[in-house]
Amino acid sequence: MQKKIIICFLFLMLAGTFPGFSQETALTEPAGSEKANLSERKLSKSDSLNAQKTEAFKDRVAEYVSARADKIPHHTFWDRTTQFFHDVLYRASETLFPASWKGFIQSVIDIIFEIPLLIILLLLSCTFIINVTIVTIIIVIVSYFKRAREAYKETLNTRFEDILTKYLFYDVSLDDVLIELRQVKTNLGRDLLLDIFFNYHRNLSGEYRDRILELYNRMELFKISEKRTRSMHTYKRVKGIRELANMYPSGAKNLILKYVTDKNSTVRSEAQIAYAHLDEDTSFSFLDNLDQKLSTWVQLNILNYVKLHERNVPSFHKWIDSPNKDVQDFSIRMMNYFQQNENAEYLIPKLDHPDEQTRSYVYQTIRHLSLFEGKEPAKAKYEDESMANKVEILKVVRDLGDEQDFSFLIGVLKGEIVPLKVYACEAFYRMGDSGKAFLKDYSETEDFDLKRFIEHIKDQRN
Repeated sequence: MQKKIIICFLFLMLAGTFPGFSQETALTEPAGSEKANLSERKLSKSDSLNAQKTEAFKDRVAEYVSARADKIPHHTFWDRTTQFFHDVLYRASETLFPASWKGFIQSVIDIIFEIPLLIILLLLSCTFIINVTIVTIIIVIVSYFKRAREAYKETLNTRFEDILTKYLFYDVSLDDVLIELRQVKTNLGRDLLLDIFFNYHRNLSGEYRDRILELYNRMELFKISEKRTRSMHTYKRVKGIRELANMYPSGAKNLILKYVTDKNSTVRSEAQIAYAHLDEDTSFSFLDNLDQKLSTWVQLNILNYVKLHERNVPSFHKWIDSPNKDVQDFSIRMMNYFQQNENAEYLIPKLDHPDEQTRSYVYQTIRHLSLFEGKEPAKAKYEDESMANKVEILKVVRDLGDEQDFSFLIGVLKGEIVPLKVYACEAFYRMGDSGKAFLKDYSETEDFDLKRFIEHIKDQRN
């Protein structure tokens, strides 16, 4: 409709700008001054007619606009929206504020809605207030439920400890305790009970520990522990493995075995330690197909457990050729610790292993097990070894060497690396009188600096 009105006005403007033409036609064309006068009269009459037509057209447009005025929309979306908020604020001012403030508040509202920028600022302020209100409500609700949860846990904890104390130290039957504890049906309550059982198991021993285990099994809490091992959260999985290993040893071994190769390193380490504890035959069978990393922490825990409980260990040569480097290193170190000299034939070929750390473990094992057959292969690797492994080779010669190794040690003394020369001097010194005599002669004739090294070796503080 607005487009039609605009088109009408354009026609009106065009009509007022361009003059029309007369409908009268001259039959004869006069000459001279009469012709000019006649033309002026015709032009004047034509202008008069055009003016009359223009006025008539304007009247018709005005009449049309007046007739359609009620049907033409006067407000845009912005106008309707601002008017809506204006009315809402007016009604709010009448409801929320006393009569003495009403006029002032409404005048402020009028001023705000006369300036578009202030309207935008008002909308942003309202949005901010609404968001703050929502966040505050959420925080209050969460805090309320958190406090309620903590209060519930505290109540249950006090109740459980009271029941268990009476069961362990007073004359309360197992059946009565089971009736009391089975009244707790919520997951939170059973999880809390399981945590209390685990803490009691760790801190008690003997008969008291056995009674806790009996409760754990009678209430079938191992099902909750097993469920924890399947959790998405690492700490819950670790907790479940520990609970099964400590409180459900009869059935935990097969449950834990599938986690010794888990992708999660924390879960895998915990499962490997737990499986080693549960492995009564100390078969270390989980090493057979282990293709993940066997961390140093796990190796130390397994070694400590085996040593603490004086378990019999298998021959570790079966894993020395494992495709897993960590398993190879662990096997070599266990051969060393448990003095498995019978495995020398499997150990010495590992001097050609491409990994420097693995070769270092082999040198240490040859020295500690006094494998004299490994001394010459170790000396043969000296020139190609790293600095750390050269030190390990010199330690092998120091502990297993004799006069046949003099030429090898002399070659080291002629070098320029001081730490290696010190170890070579120590090797001579440990070989008895012949070695000491050689050092004395060599220091007086070939290398006067050796006297300082010899004094260092003689010092008991070193």
